[in-house]
Amino acid sequence: IGRAIVETFAEAGARVVVSSRKLDACEALVQDIKKQGGDATAIACNVSSADDCVALAEGALKTYGAVDIFVGNAGVNPKFAPLGEIPLDAYQKVVDANIRGNLVLCQRLLPQMVTRKHGVILIISSVGGFVGTPGTGVYSMTKAANMSFVRTLATEYGQYGIRVNSIAPGLIVTDMARMFLENEPFRRKVEARTPLRRVGQPQEIASIALCLASDAGSFVTGQTLAVDGGSSISSPS
Repeated sequence: IGRAIVETFAEAGARVVVSSRKLDACEALVQDIKKQGGDATAIACNVSSADDCVALAEGALKTYGAVDIFVGNAGVNPKFAPLGEIPLDAYQKVVDANIRGNLVLCQRLLPQMVTRKHGVILIISSVGGFVGTPGTGVYSMTKAANMSFVRTLATEYGQYGIRVNSIAPGLIVTDMARMFLENEPFRRKVEARTPLRRVGQPQEIASIALCLASDAGSFVTGQTLAVDGGSSISSPS
């Protein structure tokens, strides 16, 4: 999803900072973007580390002078288990990556957005934040927290022309979802209860991200948009 968003934004003319834990993967994507005539730079960051988040924000500002759009796409779920069995260290890892990283990055990027009276923050949440999902409780908790996070930021910073929204993807073809996608009975069950009768593609998240980050979404803030083929509004039966 992150790669699709970066490529879509770059194609639309944005100068992009590509970031993940693996610098080599980021640099490879940067080279691909540059071959297409885009402007991109790579900065490694483990969002579980507050220091890394600070370095990422400062590096982006140093490279481009300003950051107009921040997309928080990181998400981890190292342990699938009932909430009553989640080790506290696994819980903390999920919270640090899925919530604290977004907070630290926003705290570093918001001041220059306030000064310029312009900015967009977009957090990638999950439909798991809407419902209880056995085995992914901590992950879903953090995704629900991100929905509240954007509502609060939107009310606090709207007066400065800053818009804050989130996207809640359904089941999307990604590496993180591979264990679900390769479980044929589970996948068929999801597709059967999804009005569009299929799972989603990363580009379908990126297209919505571009809309919300551009002037096309200029009067939208504080919202969480489910991009899930309708699965979150259909009956489990």
